[in-house]
Amino acid sequence: MSSAIESLLDATAALYKNTGKFAFHFTRNKLRYDPVFLAVLESGLIQSNMRVLDLGCGQGLLLALLHVAQNQYQSGLWPNTRPEPASHLDLRGVELPNSKAAIARLALGSAAKIESLDLSQCEIPAADVVLLFDVLHYLDANAQVSLISRITRAIPAGGLLRVRDANAVCEFAVGGATSAILLA
Repeated sequence: MSSAIESLLDATAALYKNTGKFAFHFTRNKLRYDPVFLAVLESGLIQSNMRVLDLGCGQGLLLALLHVAQNQYQSGLWPNTRPEPASHLDLRGVELPNSKAAIARLALGSAAKIESLDLSQCEIPAADVVLLFDVLHYLDANAQVSLISRITRAIPAGGLLRVRDANAVCEFAVGGATSAILLA
């Protein structure tokens, strides 16, 4: 791993130092060993001025990574060998266990809006990019279909839904001009 990436991950984990030892160490290790976080950051699919919604955001790790990348770039700490990260993002997260949402709120402060809502029932706010990683398998098949349907209504034409879930049973069709990308 390059020193620039190490610096980014360390700065992101540092946001969690006041949230408890477990949250801090979980953040450090999850960001280093789960490739989805850096893949999203470096994909170029999240562009400046987008509304990003992370459903089932947990402790807000992906939102924190996007936030820190923006800060490092704006502070001149971003290496010129890496693609420029998106800036001026509207970051939002939804997580049902309030304990995890509280950690995300504490770590991110005003950088992101974190809500404690039940994804099987809540209204999905409008977003240009919706991230749904490792969430669907917690819902039964009908709730999965309902959630995907509500998400596709919340994404404008040309918007993006990114899903990663190994055990979901949901089959869905995306209509209109909304695009969807599935990650295995």
